[in-house]
Amino acid sequence: MAVPAYGFDRIVIFGDSLSDTGNANLGFNLPPPYFGNRISNGPVAVDILTSYFGLSANTAGQLSSGNGDNFAVSGGNAAGGAPQDLAAQVSAFQSRHPQGVEGNTLIVILIGGNDLRDTKNNININTRRQLVQQSVNAIGNAAETISALGARYILVANGPDISRIPETLSTAVTDPGLISRARDTTILFNTLLTQRVTQLSQQLNSKVSLFDLFQSFNRVLNNFTNFGFTVNNRACFDPQRFRLNPGCNFQRYVFFDSIHPTAKTHEILGNAMIESALSLKSSDGRAITGPLKLLLD
Repeated sequence: MAVPAYGFDRIVIFGDSLSDTGNANLGFNLPPPYFGNRISNGPVAVDILTSYFGLSANTAGQLSSGNGDNFAVSGGNAAGGAPQDLAAQVSAFQSRHPQGVEGNTLIVILIGGNDLRDTKNNININTRRQLVQQSVNAIGNAAETISALGARYILVANGPDISRIPETLSTAVTDPGLISRARDTTILFNTLLTQRVTQLSQQLNSKVSLFDLFQSFNRVLNNFTNFGFTVNNRACFDPQRFRLNPGCNFQRYVFFDSIHPTAKTHEILGNAMIESALSLKSSDGRAITGPLKLLLD
C-alpha cells in the first residue's frame, strides 16, 4: 500500500489497553478470542492508524519483549507512577531514544479511560475534580516532555464516555448515581483536556491537536444500527468466566467485553483517528481538529 502524501515516517504510541498490542502480556500469549495479545478480537484503532501510513503498532516491550514504537500498556493511567502509567511509558521512550524524536514522527497519546473509571467512584465532587486535574496535568506534562525531545506532531485523544460502557451500566443497578458521576467526570476531563491542548498548541514548538474520541465513540453508540451493530450496551465476551455471552457475535456487538470495543468498533475509531492525523499533518497552523461537542446528537 502506498504511503499517503501527508504521511509519517514513524508513529509512537502512549496509552492503555485501548492501544496495547502486547506490552502487558509479560511473556505469555492471550488465547482466543483475544487477538494478538490485544484486548479485543482483532486489530485495535492504532493498528488501523499505523497500517494506513504503511507502519505498524508493534509493542515497544517495556513490560515484555519487543522493539516497536507502541509503549501503551493495559491498565495504564495518565496520572501515577506505576510501571504501566504514562510517565513510565514516556521515560522508557526517552531512555531508548536519547537522540530525540525525528521530525516526521507522529506522537499519539491515548490514555485517561482508567483514570476516569477510578475517579467516577468517588462521591465527593471536589475529590473528583482534583483527580481529573491530576490526570489532565499528567497528559500535558507528557506532551511537553515529548515536544522538548523534538516532536513536531502530537495527537492527544480525549476520554470516551465511560457512563455508557457496560461496566458502568451494570454497576449502576446498585449505585443509582454512578451514571451521572461517570458522565460528569468524563465531561470535566474532556473540557479541561481541551483547554490544556489549546494552550500547548500555542506554547510549544510542536503541532498539538485533539482527537475527539468522545465524539467518535458516541457517534457509534448513538447510531449503532447504521454501522451494522445490534447491541450497544452489553459485553460480547466475559473474561471473568472466559466465555462468550449468550448471543455474542463480534460483528454485531459494539463492546468486546465490559470496557473494550470489538475490532469492528476499533476500525471505525481508527479511521476517525486517521482523519485527525491527516488534518494535523496538513494544517498550516496549530489548531485542534474536530472541536469537542459536549452535547451529541
